[in-house]
Amino acid sequence: MNTLDALQARHSVRGYTDQPVEEEKLKTILKYANKAPKSGEFKMTVVRRKGFLDSLDENLINYLAEHGDPYMQKTVATPGYKALYGAPCMVVFSVPEENPGNSGISCDCAAENMCIAATELGLGSCYMMTPMMASVINPMFKDIIMVPKGFEPYCAVLLGYEGEQIIPPQPWVEDYANVNYYD
Repeated sequence: MNTLDALQARHSVRGYTDQPVEEEKLKTILKYANKAPKSGEFKMTVVRRKGFLDSLDENLINYLAEHGDPYMQKTVATPGYKALYGAPCMVVFSVPEENPGNSGISCDCAAENMCIAATELGLGSCYMMTPMMASVINPMFKDIIMVPKGFEPYCAVLLGYEGEQIIPPQPWVEDYANVNYYD
């Protein structure tokens, strides 16, 4: 697969099998996440402990059911809904607590590289902000998953083998309405 094919094939996977991500594939994905453009410091924490992911999922669903907007409340009420879509691996990106500057932009660039690399390797991925609500639900979240001292969770990428989709993927639409030219 070439880069353009990977970009075309990449989509947000919202349903995973239980098959774990092989260590070699994970290391490759992390390598290419680190090759992204950087304009600020960030850290990555790999979370693969199933019991913890299941507990986090349940807590996120309960939180969103109570504090989410009407769309999220309807979504979490979907039978079989899982906030983390059953992913066996979650990579949490963290930024410095003090003076994060452009670190969030660096996280987003690295997360996109991660999603494209996962597609190239036959894995599904999903960029998410929802898991960061875990810090609101339980301030100990970042200590539990061992986010480095002085850093705050910013976003996450779910990784795994694509399974039955809990929420169907949105069809890709070639839309250039958001492009302006100044020639």
